[in-house]
Amino acid sequence: MDDERTEGGDRIYRYGETPERSFELPEMDSEALEKIEKHYEHHFGKSPGVYHEILSELLHIDVHVFPPTPERACYVLATTGMSDRPMPGTPPENAELAHAELLIYLPPDWPLFKNTWEFTRDDAGYWPVAALKFLARMPHEYGSFLSWGHTIPNGPDAAPIGESTKMGCWCLLSPAFVPEEAASLEIRPGKNVHFFQIVPLYREEMGIKLKHRMEGLLGLLEKAKISHEQFFILNPSRPNAAAPRGLFGWLKRRT
Repeated sequence: MDDERTEGGDRIYRYGETPERSFELPEMDSEALEKIEKHYEHHFGKSPGVYHEILSELLHIDVHVFPPTPERACYVLATTGMSDRPMPGTPPENAELAHAELLIYLPPDWPLFKNTWEFTRDDAGYWPVAALKFLARMPHEYGSFLSWGHTIPNGPDAAPIGESTKMGCWCLLSPAFVPEEAASLEIRPGKNVHFFQIVPLYREEMGIKLKHRMEGLLGLLEKAKISHEQFFILNPSRPNAAAPRGLFGWLKRRT
């Protein structure tokens, strides 16, 4: 793989067509599933149900739903199955990061949910679930890997990731609103699973990250007074921190 880098020095992974390969049944790690489900319950509470995958190839990706709690005013959706296989493109120097699962935080009034204990497949609100499934499969299907700080545009033009938003990219960060230990779990010696929250970005915000690394983007968000709740809990219409005015002001402060 070519060692192509961003202006900020991070490695770039490019994805074209899915490489040809023969059909493979999922490799399911029952020990990991049991421990991951307990890990989720410990940090996010009990789950009323799961978006089960009916037909699976290569990986069996389920999405577990955790309703809001008095301490956390949002739903948590979290995958299992992504970590059943190591991500094939994991660099040797990052071998410890080969196994991962993904999460997303949704507001309590998201269209998927009728109430705390009942959820649907409402088409208008299903796209975050689809994003979790797509991103969980992507490194396995393209021979790459995902980790903290990675950004993924929705196609070469960073098209909107959902009908209700103009944001067109995702970034991976440590899960918000939970202790640091929630970000990883040892399944057994030699297999640690790392948990990453997917957070949507505008194309312009991703541009800042590519040029100034994740630290530059997080600094921009802070200066734009975008709160942790606005950023980490999906808000399709949140302000763009890198819109022309915000970007000009940020660059002015940098010089």
